[in-house]
Amino acid sequence: MYFRVQLEEFLVTDATSLPDPCRPQPRNHQVDRDDKKLHDVSPPWFELVIVILVGDLGHCGIGGSSGEEGIGLLHVDGGGHDVVIWVFGVWRHYSTRNARSPHETEDAPHITIIRPVKGLDPGLYDCLVSTFRQTYPNDRLTVHFCLDSRDDLALPVLERLLEDFPKADARLFIEEADPALLANNGTALGPNPKIRSMSRAYREANGDIIWIVDCNVWVAKGVCGRMVDTLLGKGEGTKPQKLVHQIPLVVDTDILSAPETHHLLNANHSDVQIASTSTRATETRNLHNSSTYATKGGRLEEMFMSTAHAKFYTAINTVLIAPCLVGKSNMFRRSHLNALTDNKGIDYFSHNICEDHLIGDLLWKQAVPATLTGGKTRQWGNHALVFGDLAVQPMAHMGVGEYVARRVRWLRVRKYTVPAATAVEPTTESFLCSLMLSYGLTSHSFIRSTFGIPQTWTAFAICWLLSVSAWAFIDWTLYQRLHSAVSIEVDENTPDFARAAGKGGDKRPLTEWVAAWIGREALAFPVWFWAIFGGATVTWRGKKFWVDIAASACESHINLADNVQPPNSTPITADHPSTSIPTASTFPQLSAPIQNNPTLSALSADSAAPELSTTATTTTSAKRRRSDSESSSEAAETPHSTAGGVASAKPKSKRRRGDPTMRSDGETPKDSISPRLSNGSSNGLSPSRSKVTNGHANGKTERNGSGSRNGAVASRPLSSKWYGHDREEVARVLIQSLTDLGYHTSATALSQESGFELEGPTVAAFRTSVLEGDWHNAEALLFGGSLSDSGGGAGINNGSGKTVAQPEWDYRNNQTFSGLKLAEGANKNEMLFWLRQQKYLELLEKGDLGSALLVLRQELTPLHQDTSRLHHLSSLMMCSSDGLKAQAGWDGASGSSRNHLLTELSKSISPSVMIPEHRLAVLIDEVKDNWIHNCLYHNTNDSPSLYVDHQCDRANFPTKMRHELSDHGDEVWHLAFSNDGTKLATASKDKQVFIYDVANDFSPLQQLEEHEAGVSYLAWSPDDTKIITCTRGPDNMARVWDVQDGTVLQHIHEFTQPVSSAAWAPNGETFVLSSHDSNRGLSVWDTDDNQLFKWDDNKQAMRPYDISLSPDGRRLVVLLASTIIVYDYITREKLNEWTFDDVQMTSVSVSADSRTMLVSMNKNILHLMAIDTGELLQRFDGAKQMTNMIRSAFGGANQNFVISGDEDSRIRIWRKTGPLVETLEAHRGGCVNAVAWHPKDPNIFASAGDDHKVRVWSI
Repeated sequence: MYFRVQLEEFLVTDATSLPDPCRPQPRNHQVDRDDKKLHDVSPPWFELVIVILVGDLGHCGIGGSSGEEGIGLLHVDGGGHDVVIWVFGVWRHYSTRNARSPHETEDAPHITIIRPVKGLDPGLYDCLVSTFRQTYPNDRLTVHFCLDSRDDLALPVLERLLEDFPKADARLFIEEADPALLANNGTALGPNPKIRSMSRAYREANGDIIWIVDCNVWVAKGVCGRMVDTLLGKGEGTKPQKLVHQIPLVVDTDILSAPETHHLLNANHSDVQIASTSTRATETRNLHNSSTYATKGGRLEEMFMSTAHAKFYTAINTVLIAPCLVGKSNMFRRSHLNALTDNKGIDYFSHNICEDHLIGDLLWKQAVPATLTGGKTRQWGNHALVFGDLAVQPMAHMGVGEYVARRVRWLRVRKYTVPAATAVEPTTESFLCSLMLSYGLTSHSFIRSTFGIPQTWTAFAICWLLSVSAWAFIDWTLYQRLHSAVSIEVDENTPDFARAAGKGGDKRPLTEWVAAWIGREALAFPVWFWAIFGGATVTWRGKKFWVDIAASACESHINLADNVQPPNSTPITADHPSTSIPTASTFPQLSAPIQNNPTLSALSADSAAPELSTTATTTTSAKRRRSDSESSSEAAETPHSTAGGVASAKPKSKRRRGDPTMRSDGETPKDSISPRLSNGSSNGLSPSRSKVTNGHANGKTERNGSGSRNGAVASRPLSSKWYGHDREEVARVLIQSLTDLGYHTSATALSQESGFELEGPTVAAFRTSVLEGDWHNAEALLFGGSLSDSGGGAGINNGSGKTVAQPEWDYRNNQTFSGLKLAEGANKNEMLFWLRQQKYLELLEKGDLGSALLVLRQELTPLHQDTSRLHHLSSLMMCSSDGLKAQAGWDGASGSSRNHLLTELSKSISPSVMIPEHRLAVLIDEVKDNWIHNCLYHNTNDSPSLYVDHQCDRANFPTKMRHELSDHGDEVWHLAFSNDGTKLATASKDKQVFIYDVANDFSPLQQLEEHEAGVSYLAWSPDDTKIITCTRGPDNMARVWDVQDGTVLQHIHEFTQPVSSAAWAPNGETFVLSSHDSNRGLSVWDTDDNQLFKWDDNKQAMRPYDISLSPDGRRLVVLLASTIIVYDYITREKLNEWTFDDVQMTSVSVSADSRTMLVSMNKNILHLMAIDTGELLQRFDGAKQMTNMIRSAFGGANQNFVISGDEDSRIRIWRKTGPLVETLEAHRGGCVNAVAWHPKDPNIFASAGDDHKVRVWSI
């Protein structure tokens, strides 16, 4: 840890000049204790230095300048404050999720991502695939994978990865085929294997920005955009940085990733090759019975990276006093590095180990050349940590020896690159630092006299124990915060190791965490001592290197003792050799983009002319997937040699993709698919069941542990399978369904005949407790505990005469407890929160505020759930009973709230114990939803029949033009159906608006003719009695019309520029107008001609092109020239703003559920986006829009379709999920300006075009 202690002033001062408390005291003073005294042999200044130095370096808070009693003579800068810095930094930046970068647009800078790969790291496929799932524009990303040899076991994984993403701009580079190395017999570069592997990928990078990410690192989908923003200094008050990076986080998974196992077996690598791989965590071996020493190194590495390393990394990157980075995920400008290395780039560091630190150190210390700044004076940051984003590294089955070797390797490198920090590192470890602190506290006379600490071994031990405990507690809080994964963007593609505990990720029991923490701390000093004094050789990437004082590396080809200088070795400086590197253009034929993805045969070892850059080799046994989420490739069962040489059958594995329900054989499914239950068949009969689900045993049928079924037992027992399904599961679901249908007698008969119970007495008691509000017993039955012993808690009477209190189960640890079996991934604290929240609300409903407050403070708050939820619950104490129900969205204890609570809790209870409610109905719904999702022409609200598989005919889709309306004399710019669907209004450049009667063959009802310019927009009021029309210049007016008699109710003429759009509020009494008049760009009016509000934006002119108010009246979406703004319509506050470079907004439409918006832009862009986050949900390709204003819309049954006109006279219809359904020739000779789908009849829509026509389409 970096620190500065100014000792000069203290050391040159005579002891007699010190204040009295600091003067030397008699050596042999007495202590009135029987304990043995410590020897007081050190000078007092040394003791004081130890106290303050430990306070500075340690984490126990002793440090700083007191300004009194002489301690202020020692000025401590940093150190003691480091604990504050990193605690504040971690809790500030890793407690909320980072927002998506607003600059991920088509004109974003091009990025080249370089991923050097070596061996089969844990979760390799998941880590590498995260590169392709970045939200950064795909056409602005180039990915370069690097291997040193085709013999690398990771090659099959890379081949499959590139096969899965054939459209990605990705290339695979092999070091042994690098022309720059072949031309000089491999001597053009130094021995650093990582640099040699990446050299060509760097030289042939596209764009100026380089992002180097280690192969064993997983990054969230929005990381690339945020790192680019930080590097370029985008955002208010920010400055460009020379380099940006992430904090690394190791997660010990103790698993082998299915894709890696699959490809290892299909890679045609021999067992010898597999066995010869370096001692990686993913070696194919039986590790289930491995010792702690052989498997728990990953826990130590996880602990180190989540505590000691994280503290140092966060603190030093918060104060930014020196370069500090690791090579997990670093981004910088290639032009900057090249300018500082004579255009050698990363090759400059090929003779060094620890190249990542050296790159950062060089960029930090050297100013940005004027040639890169364009002569402009601008302040640059040296480097920046992208706070909130984590470079997650999964670790599996690392031995303790491997952990020690890793730490020794990098300590031996660091002792030359950062010698001062490495030298004092032991004083930053808890055990040694606490020893120093304890010695100072019990030996220094001032401390002892001031605080009364005796000079005894007992006091020494207590001080040490307290210091270590405080240290451990701080490390625990840091560990918990980082591993909570709060700041990580999580979606269906997020691997389990990157998820929070309880949400897919592993949760560490406290005892296991403490053991790992003690182990790491105990090893810290011995590892440091051996690394510093035990030699200068390191093993890295399968090679052995001698590291000299210049951090240069010389590859050792012979076995060397760690303390012996290699013979005939010449020191090598950090400078790059003078040999020039051929440019990429010299070898244009040696590399091919992966987009073409040709199938290449594997090259033999004696090939005369190997390919120098290759795409993935297609393995004949692999199956090509249709999409990322539809299918998986299977590996045939392959004999596999174990370490002992005994052949065993390797079960086939399936790679999980985007579909969350896909799983390996035998893997427990999640969520909507009930887990497979083992029947444990024996002698053809089902085994005895638990009290929850009873089955057959020894020819008898048990129910609830007692009794038997009357009647003879079948002589031929039924199979445990029913058409491939578990018979017990099917029977229990049928029993539940018969009960739901009201056929109780049939349900009882089926239960008796099958021997399966729907649920046991414990579940029934739990159900009764919840429905009756017996919260203590409900908790005890659910989690385990006494039904009578309260075990603490609020002790609140629930109104049924029973005392409600906390169960004996302690939710704060993960100890084993009796209770109902929970579903996989169930969040116990959240379930407990739901129960206690219901209890709290019911107490508020009864007016028992005192008891409710106790529940809030003593039972809900300690669960550490979402703070905003607690704040909301506390706000309810000020509500009346009716206000409580309205604000909480809760119907009271006598309503359906308890049933709803039981339903939610049942989802987290194992289905083998408590089947989720209405399970058969849910399964049928899922089948129907899947049918509808896969049916291209499904356009009806009717539920499909179960008798046959569903598929709609194209003939039932509206593709025929049924009416042509020719009343307009010029281009028709807009049209809209009334909300009840009985009328259609059309607006034209000819200054007229026609209203048609839909039911009467679209005959004209009204012709609105008062406009003095073309009408560009119209909007129906919620009750369809009024309509707003907006005109262009020179009219520049909005009019409100009475639809019934065609008269004008309002003239709003305060605008000097065209009125572009309008939107009614749900109450029908106010509406919003937008105009190109920057003084009145966006304003709210009522039906009495009063302007109620006007938005102003000091940053930009408010000249909207289109607006749309969400149906729930809460969000107002505004399109400016190239910006989308979302306002809270109720509070008028701006919620979000997203700017898009080099595009022009044209129209926006908000979906009926008020959650998504359809945004049309020029350059043929049509996007479905989330209103609250701006996340791009779907792209719709094919429409032609460059110069005209085209208004797209949702439509069809349940708004499952998106429809848009385009500039080539066509109408295009997509499913909202993306597939193009139809392309219709609509309006010849011009643009299709607007389309509108009938709000009630999904088989009707209308279009307006430049040909002066309005066409109505139907089946």
